[in-house]
Amino acid sequence: MAGNDDKTRQRAYELWEQSGKKGSEMDFWLQAEKEIADRDSAPVPPQDRLE
Repeated sequence: MAGNDDKTRQRAYELWEQSGKKGSEMDFWLQAEKEIADRDSAPVPPQDRLE
């Protein structure tokens, strides 16, 4: 899934920058994957219906 790889790459880069550009790239990648998976599996709140 190229789309997820792009999202993961972008998030991992953000995490790396936030860390002061120090740390393990694998740790950032795994954290980014987890965050994205958690976000994608979170239930979507119901929308207010206008009637």
